[in-house]
Amino acid sequence: MFPLTEKTLSIARPLSLLTGLFVATSSCASFQDEAARPQGVSSSQDSQAGLVWSSGSLSSGTLVAPANLRHLPGVNDATGGGGLTGPQFWKSNNPEALTGEGWMMTNGNNAPQRGGTATPLTGPVALYLSHLNYSGQTNNLGQPTTSRSIYVHLIASNPSPTPITITGRGKMIANNLWRFRQTDPSLKSSWYLCSEAWLNADLTQVSVTIQPYKAVEIAKVLLPAKPANGDAYTTEGRYELDVAGGGAFFSSVATFDGSLTRAITFGTGSTGQQATSIKGEPKIVIDESGENYGREAGIASHATYYSGDVNISLPATTSHMGLCFNTNNRKPVATGSTVYYQDQSAPYTMRLQSSTRTWAGYGHKYSAKLILSNPNSTPRNVRISLGANPINDLGASTVLFDSPVQTYLNGVLSTSQLHQVILYNNQYSTSPRGPQRQSLRTVAVPANGTVTVNVLCYVPGLGFGAGLQLDLESGI
Repeated sequence: MFPLTEKTLSIARPLSLLTGLFVATSSCASFQDEAARPQGVSSSQDSQAGLVWSSGSLSSGTLVAPANLRHLPGVNDATGGGGLTGPQFWKSNNPEALTGEGWMMTNGNNAPQRGGTATPLTGPVALYLSHLNYSGQTNNLGQPTTSRSIYVHLIASNPSPTPITITGRGKMIANNLWRFRQTDPSLKSSWYLCSEAWLNADLTQVSVTIQPYKAVEIAKVLLPAKPANGDAYTTEGRYELDVAGGGAFFSSVATFDGSLTRAITFGTGSTGQQATSIKGEPKIVIDESGENYGREAGIASHATYYSGDVNISLPATTSHMGLCFNTNNRKPVATGSTVYYQDQSAPYTMRLQSSTRTWAGYGHKYSAKLILSNPNSTPRNVRISLGANPINDLGASTVLFDSPVQTYLNGVLSTSQLHQVILYNNQYSTSPRGPQRQSLRTVAVPANGTVTVNVLCYVPGLGFGAGLQLDLESGI
């Protein structure tokens, strides 16, 4: 990673490079001209609202049946102070697999080239990037490409006649340690490391004033060419910034040489160009059918899902409960089922030709606050686990989740534990590579007492759309 420095932030290109920055030059039809595909309706799952225990504990590694998961309060129960919250969320994941130079996502005046709208951002905003170096493969124009290094830039520009200030923090990380083919827990993917940086507050500070019609580089990472016997390099980045004094345009751009001048040129008027990618990207269908959930490029309404106060009374006998966690109602819980997961996704307020909602929750902050009350005269132990909901149209034992998860008690960070969680799609596998459900911690709740457990994670780009389940077992 290239660390953010004052020198980097002070870069300001000549006005001639920035005049007409991100001017649209294409007459491509906007997404409003496309017919929306059918979307699952969760009405049949309304019976799953309410926190209800089921008798008995869970066998090691097994899941709560998806049709029996309960709603996590928040979206459906605003009385607890939860739901979709936090800043607007700028996301760059479409195209994902890059083969050449150009811009991938912008909220500037080039956005109409892919069905979007120029939308200056002010105030708090979160930003997320997830891309891969697939140079060497045939691109989306049907042309062969050369395997080579690619730099990914995150650029902020000021389209107004007065200075703006951007402050905040974040991290962008690159490596090629995919979890798909290696299981060594000491080898952490870029997806994992970005989430870990946020939970450990190991972040780069951002503080810059951008003069009128100028641009600066917030971050840049190098994605080397794919090694002969290794996986492709990936990058995962997440920032939380505040824009003051006016609106800002943000752009993700790929270059071969890491030049900010060339990166800006790729987003400038008649010299602008979109990055090439592998065949089928950028995905321009609103919401993909079959196994796909579509990819994301745009500005979502919120960057956080917070449960609010989830008041749970512990039963007198051994029991379990599963809660929806980063789920959506894009598809039913199983092929042919009329039951859908709870929809915790956020809508897009501006998007390029991409998904209509944040189906898989990539980059989102997830926070559950479980208030465990024990009305019994004897203490109760509660085991808290995280499981990955099965996906029957993915390969067996595919990795479904790869990220750290933090838990802490009674709002006291000194009780924090950081859990390395790697979950696999084992429901359809005869030779599992690892667990599909993993225990986080066991909490002792005293007789007639209460313990609050906070569960926090940042959803990694290595994940799939069926989401997770937050499982509780009481009386173990």
